[in-house]
Amino acid sequence: MWFTLLLCIFIVTILCTYLQKPKQFPPGPPRLPILGNLLTFQRLVKDTGHFHLAVGQLAAKYGRIVGIYLGSGPPTVFVSGYEEVQQALSNRDLDGRPDGFFNKLRTMGERRGIIATDGELWQIQRRFLLRNLRDFGFGKRSMEVIIQEEAQILVRHVETLATEHPDGVALHEALTLPVLNSLWAIVAGVRYELNDEIFKKYISIQDAQIRKLDASGGLVNIFPWLRYICPEKSGYNILKSQHTQMWNFFLEIVNYHKNTLEQQYSRDLIDVYLHEIESNNYNKTFSESQLIAVLKDLFVAGSETTSNTLSFFFLYMLLYPEIQTRVQAEMTKVVGTDKLPSLENRKDMPYLSAVLLEVQRIANIGPMTLPHRALADVEIGGYVIPKDSTVLMSLYSIHMDKEYWGDPKEFRPERFLNPDGVFTPNPRVLPFGSGISN
Repeated sequence: MWFTLLLCIFIVTILCTYLQKPKQFPPGPPRLPILGNLLTFQRLVKDTGHFHLAVGQLAAKYGRIVGIYLGSGPPTVFVSGYEEVQQALSNRDLDGRPDGFFNKLRTMGERRGIIATDGELWQIQRRFLLRNLRDFGFGKRSMEVIIQEEAQILVRHVETLATEHPDGVALHEALTLPVLNSLWAIVAGVRYELNDEIFKKYISIQDAQIRKLDASGGLVNIFPWLRYICPEKSGYNILKSQHTQMWNFFLEIVNYHKNTLEQQYSRDLIDVYLHEIESNNYNKTFSESQLIAVLKDLFVAGSETTSNTLSFFFLYMLLYPEIQTRVQAEMTKVVGTDKLPSLENRKDMPYLSAVLLEVQRIANIGPMTLPHRALADVEIGGYVIPKDSTVLMSLYSIHMDKEYWGDPKEFRPERFLNPDGVFTPNPRVLPFGSGISN
């Protein structure tokens, strides 16, 4: 009897200690041992249909800063609202990236690349990539020529597809490769034909990964040991296969560049990176594995966000033909019909700029930021986010804030034009967070 009583007291004490929240921790639903709030949150995602809408449900009940536990690891904090998100994005102590299982799985067992890294590695790699991408024309007039050429090829391709498929064209699929080609020309010194089946295969794999994964990293990220018990049902097998296929694809590209590398000349970013490895200036941060991971990250950044934005742009032009007519009239007036548009024309097309910004606001291509990791205890909005917490900011909560926008669900480009018709950007439109780190 005494043994049973002592055992009960011991268990209750352990559970109370385990379930006790840190001091000034953000409010959230009660949690269970081991599972935390996983079941509650998964049910919310299922009921709402989307991760960011589930976060919105929690914010409506508990406030703009919500703390939960997905599993038994460090807590997860969701930040909503313009002021709170801005505080989080501007706090350098939230610049870390989670060191979870998924971020290692995607780059063959170790955190590599630029998207999921932090600290000295991230700083050195980011500086190197930005400097050399600019040297090869990224954001410059020389890249504008590449984009113009790809645009012309795309138009001809869509015309062909429309003839072959009069019932409709899968526009997103058609857009992805030309968008990626514009970047890949300076990254890998190559462009792919729009009917290249091998390259389309890897784009499809990448698309499948993005659409299936949620911002938490998925179940196998929360409980990595599931890969030993139920590798198929946990999603581990398919994730491992997809990431291995993508890794091998970029490995082949790197090997080709190694075999054809010239010591005194660099054709593209990959060549410059290989030369940097050979120079051994940063032997801890520059390696072939890191290069492959960087290519993998650039592949995602160079295809998904831009092609999705363009897809939604064309969708809204179909839904609002009167806006499409006005955009076309402005382009015809400024550019004409006998030449291609250029970046110089942008300042003279305020309505088109307003339409594009409204697309980015209402479409919410990335409704949540990438996961951040607290590098120290951080106070935001009167609450303390403990060190090593995973922090996700809801950009959707800003873009669809009814109190600020009034009619956030309405597609209304005029909200970004002043009374004189001048394009007026709004700081509350943050389609990609506040920069490369988000």
